[in-house]
Amino acid sequence: MSDACEDVTIQFDDGTKMMASSHVLSLASPVFRAMLASELREGLTKRVRISAEVGTQEAFHAFYKILLPGIGLLQPLTHSSIDSMVAMSHYYQVDAVKRVCEIWLLRQMNDDTADDVLIKRVCQAHVNRLDKLRERCINLIAERANIELSPLAKHPDLLLDVSNSIRYCLGLMRFHCKRRNSTALAPTDAKRLRRLLQ
Repeated sequence: MSDACEDVTIQFDDGTKMMASSHVLSLASPVFRAMLASELREGLTKRVRISAEVGTQEAFHAFYKILLPGIGLLQPLTHSSIDSMVAMSHYYQVDAVKRVCEIWLLRQMNDDTADDVLIKRVCQAHVNRLDKLRERCINLIAERANIELSPLAKHPDLLLDVSNSIRYCLGLMRFHCKRRNSTALAPTDAKRLRRLLQ
C-alpha cells in the first residue's frame, strides 16, 4: 500500500505509531467507520489511539495486514497471533476475520486437547461470541470426568450451559447402563456415548 493511501495515524499506549488507510479500516470495520466519518476527535484529526487493553502495535499490525485487499487472506494465523486476532476482530466488529479465527480454532479442538486449553478456549469463545467454538468446547468439557470448572465461575451462564451438557452426558450413560444397548440412540448420541465410556 502506498504512503499516499495511509492517511490515519494509529497511536499505541507505548508511544509507538503506525500509518493505516482510513478506507481499509472503514470498509472492514463499522467501529472504525463510525470513528473516522464522524465529527469525533478521530474523524477530525485522523488519529486513532489503540489502548493496551485492545492490543499492541505488533498485534494491530498483524490484524491490519489481514484487512488489506488482495493479501489479507494470505496472512497465516498462528498459535501466537490467534488470541489477539480474535479479540481485535470482536472489538472492531470485523466478522469475516472473526469467522476465519473461529474456523482455525475449531480445527485445533479435539479429544486430545488439554483441559486448561479447553477452558481457555470456551471462555474466549463465550466472551467473543464464537458460538460454534463455544458449543464444541462445551461438548468436549462435558465428556471429561475430572476437568476443573472453577475458572468458569466468572461466566455463570457459560457454567450453566456446561453443567447442562454434563447432565446430558450423564443421562446418556444412565440410559446405556439401563439398556446396555446404544443402538436405540441417535447416531451422534451413540458416538458421544462411546467416547464417554472409553
